[in-house]
Amino acid sequence: MSTNFFQRQDQARKKTGRLLLLFALSVVALIVSTYVVCLVLYVWADGGNSPAARNPINPPLLLGVTAGVLFVTACGSLYKIAELASGGKSVAMLLGGELIPSNTRDLTLRRLLNVVEEMAIASGVPVPPVYLLPNEKSINAFVAGFGPGDAVVTVSQGSLDYLSRDELQGVLAHEFSHLLNGDVRLNIRLMGLIFGILALSIVGQYVIRFAPRSSSGDSEGKGGIAILLFGLALIVLGSLGAFFGRLIQAAISRQREFLADASAVQFTRNPDGIAGALKKIGGLSAGSTIKNIHASEACHMFFASGFSSRIFAMLATHPPLDERIHAIDPHWDGKFPRVTQLNSQAAAEVPQITSPQKKGPWPVIPGMPQMPLPIPAGMMGLADTAVRKMGKPNTSDLHLAEEFTEGITDEVREMIGEPFSARAAIYALLLSDAPDVREKQLTGLKATVVPSDLEETGAVEPMMSALPAGTRLTVAFQSLPALSQMSQRQYRDFRDRVSELIDADQKVSLFEFCLQRVVCHHLDQAYGLVKPPPVRFTSLIPLNPAAAIILGLIAVKGNESSEESLKSYTAAFQQWNNSTTAVPAISACSRTDFARALYQFEQAAPQLKERLIRACAACICSNRQVTAAEYELLRTICSSLDCPLPPLTIE
Repeated sequence: MSTNFFQRQDQARKKTGRLLLLFALSVVALIVSTYVVCLVLYVWADGGNSPAARNPINPPLLLGVTAGVLFVTACGSLYKIAELASGGKSVAMLLGGELIPSNTRDLTLRRLLNVVEEMAIASGVPVPPVYLLPNEKSINAFVAGFGPGDAVVTVSQGSLDYLSRDELQGVLAHEFSHLLNGDVRLNIRLMGLIFGILALSIVGQYVIRFAPRSSSGDSEGKGGIAILLFGLALIVLGSLGAFFGRLIQAAISRQREFLADASAVQFTRNPDGIAGALKKIGGLSAGSTIKNIHASEACHMFFASGFSSRIFAMLATHPPLDERIHAIDPHWDGKFPRVTQLNSQAAAEVPQITSPQKKGPWPVIPGMPQMPLPIPAGMMGLADTAVRKMGKPNTSDLHLAEEFTEGITDEVREMIGEPFSARAAIYALLLSDAPDVREKQLTGLKATVVPSDLEETGAVEPMMSALPAGTRLTVAFQSLPALSQMSQRQYRDFRDRVSELIDADQKVSLFEFCLQRVVCHHLDQAYGLVKPPPVRFTSLIPLNPAAAIILGLIAVKGNESSEESLKSYTAAFQQWNNSTTAVPAISACSRTDFARALYQFEQAAPQLKERLIRACAACICSNRQVTAAEYELLRTICSSLDCPLPPLTIE
């Protein structure tokens, strides 16, 4: 039975608990091993006369060893977690990655960025920054981060040199499936925990370096030798711990690779793409090997194994290539092709869209059922479609994304690909049509930004004004990679200017709220200002007040009369808690109230997020029409909960 996005997120959350259990067992094994080593060395250094020789249980020694091992592993893990605190970009830079500018004119890099943009739009996630590993001539890639808000895509130079567009698309579809399935947060935590185990080896190296040297045979000389042996034992134990860490990597990673391969095929409907990439890895002398010295720390993140040795097969984080290829292409003859570098024209090839029906951005979702209230089962098409498609984008979504990116002019693409212009584009999207409000906004900008920012805002405003209503939020999503290149101080100033533009007329429109929420929610994560909160709510009862605020706002904003708003709200709240009674009174709420309610749902278990999204869809559908503003609000709610909503058409 297939699982939906929320079930897979719940499974990923449970895997995190399993990871912590395996890590705890590894630490216990290290404590026991270290205690035995310390006990033996203590007895030997004391000439066998110690009471420990007769009684192997030494509580003070055991307590000291336990405290020492826990301290070292905790410090090691916390150090690595702090090093990776900025999310995916810290992993990419650790492995030698270089950020690809969003407005690059290099055709090969432009092809890569186009594929990533299409995948992101089709998946409903923010467009992630893309990094290149210029010194890696093998074929490999990975996605890293704590979630969609701070994720980055990293690709080796060999992937650009040898893979066709379809093959590159297959590789990236595989990586996006890891992002959508919640694997990335588990992966980055795994890096921190394994480094904590390996930290024992580092301590052992320092013990050997600073141990006293003595050639005498007295007890002092024996003590020095015992310290040296202890340091050597720590290196061995740390290496043994790292060995078990690699086993944990392999145990957690292997099965997910088959699932990601299958998801990539479902996404692209082109098994030859990902299968072709895997075959080229087998036929390339460099294969998928990553030479960077930190590659072993991130080996579980890669598209294919970063190591070519078959000696330690049980430590492999990926299934063998032939097994993965046969799972996708059962008729494969087992022969790997001879791989040659693509010429520049082939590397920059443009996709040919083959969808039978072009569907551009729409102000009203087509095919929406026209049914009277109360809402029957058929009216829940939007909710069922949204839940079914979350985390499972398909070919039609990809075609919509391709058409959308093709519809963006080169001028707009170049503008949102540069931090300075992308910042001005967001300002321009928030400028009011009302002359008095607009004048107040421009006066505020003039007083708080440098003149060049104000001039650029005026220059890009005509392009932003010309965008169809249903595309503005998607353009904001596409500007995120460029906006994430600012310094943290620049971002804080930018965030303040956005708030001031919105507050100029003392009220917040639906679009203003959605734009600010989408941009700031994900950039706050990218700049390390916030981290995805842990799950605190597993029952809907404590979330009833927050659900009432969210559903109440949707009902008020989506209906013209108070009677219609109340009817929509009542039906939606009943959908939320499966109750026909005890529906809270509908009430207006501030932007702060709404943001606080969303934050509570960020801490909810996946199944509760699913219930809320179904209830939001029910509220939107209650008046038998879905406007672009309502869809943008639904998408904003989903984005805030890290539940990516792809482009929707109701079938």
